[in-house]
Amino acid sequence: MEDVQYTFSNVNPYELYCLICVAKLRATSEIFEIGTFDGATTWQLARHSPESKVYTIDLASSDMEELRSDMVASEIDNVCANKVGVRYQHTPEQTRIVQLYGDSTRYNYSEYFGKMDYVFVDACHEYKYVAADSATALRLIRRGGVILWHDYQRGWPGVVKAVDELLNEHPVMHIAGTTLAILDTTLRTVGNG
Repeated sequence: MEDVQYTFSNVNPYELYCLICVAKLRATSEIFEIGTFDGATTWQLARHSPESKVYTIDLASSDMEELRSDMVASEIDNVCANKVGVRYQHTPEQTRIVQLYGDSTRYNYSEYFGKMDYVFVDACHEYKYVAADSATALRLIRRGGVILWHDYQRGWPGVVKAVDELLNEHPVMHIAGTTLAILDTTLRTVGNG
């Protein structure tokens, strides 16, 4: 992780370390990231999981006007300046990264359903988007995979509410010392003995 350069809206270096450790421990081969931003996390996941293919989705500039009011300024600037995924471009790992564009809540993910070992949810943090992206993550993940969410903390009530709603059916846990929440699908669902 010697090339980590943190900027606002990225996961912090310790959280990035945790994300990479989970991917390595699970020997992931198919990773899906909802919310590319500048591609820093995308690149590190691909770099430290050399057998993996990483799919990542973010808005195209044509999607901006409709969603502008729900986004933070750094995300708007990133999309408008065509900087989505800029951190992994021109790296050896770029050949294993598939950049998708579209509104994550409306994208047709059907070809990826049930195929992912690892899903990372870190797109728009407003409740309705996190809830929709979480429902998508549950459809993307295969049995035995893991889902992680970023910014599970008091300052992002939409993330907290959407993730907490999953607790009735799924054993989602908070990773201490981070703003990450994790669902390990090898664990039994809540209420199933």
